[in-house]
Formats: sequence, C-alpha cells, structure tokens
Amino acid sequence: MMIVDNVHEMGDEVFLKTDPDQMLHIVTGITVRPAGLIEYKLSCVGSETTHFECEICVTQNILVKR
Repeated sequence: MMIVDNVHEMGDEVFLKTDPDQMLHIVTGITVRPAGLIEYKLSCVGSETTHFECEICVTQNILVKR
C-alpha cells in the first residue's frame, strides 16, 4: 500500500514561484507517478499546466512580479 503525502489539495489557490505575472492558479488535478512522485495540475485563465511541488507556493512572490 502506498501512502500519498500531497502538500496541495484540489481547489487550493496557489502561485508559481517563477511566474513573473504571479497569476493565481487553482489545483485541478493531482497525479501520483511511479515511486510516489506527485504532479499537480494547475488551472489559470482557461489553461491547465502540470507542475511539481517545488515550483508551487501559497503566497505571491513579489520579488519576481513585474
């Protein structure tokens, strides 16, 4: 049995650490890959992209915001 320790949940509001616009994204999917690697599907302005936990934060990064 595998225990999944995901940091973000469906519906969470998050930001991408390196996004210069610091747009708000919504977690719309979670995929557990082999060896327990977790990918998060994030939706923003009508598109969905896939990211790892290390790319995501729950607060805006004002240092990279344009």
